[in-house]
Amino acid sequence: MLQVHSILKAPLLDAVLHGQGALGTAGRPGAGPGIALSFLLVAIACAFAGLCYAELASMIPVAGSAYTYSYATLGEIFAWIIGWDLILEYAVSNMAVAVGFSAYLDSLLQSLGLHLPRELMQPIFVSGHYTGRLV
Repeated sequence: MLQVHSILKAPLLDAVLHGQGALGTAGRPGAGPGIALSFLLVAIACAFAGLCYAELASMIPVAGSAYTYSYATLGEIFAWIIGWDLILEYAVSNMAVAVGFSAYLDSLLQSLGLHLPRELMQPIFVSGHYTGRLV
């Protein structure tokens, strides 16, 4: 029988709150073979999704994207919506990459002893209020 010295009488919560506890050195119980089985099931599901996508791609004679496939299967209105969704997705991802790249560039310049003015690094608007910055 597992002896737990916790007011809460919960071994997992005791291990998370107090470290090792009664569950071993990892601080949580091991997952066991469930992880390997879940990876196997996900691999099978991904294989079936890939086969479905390949089947759809072989039915449409032009090289396609999400816009082309939605146009062929759902019609022009849905393809238009998906096309604009793709444009918004690309814009958001490009902004995220630009923010990360500028932070890395600023870090590199600071390590070389070059300090850019904060007016060039801070946003123009914060919560709808003008901050007086330039870029």
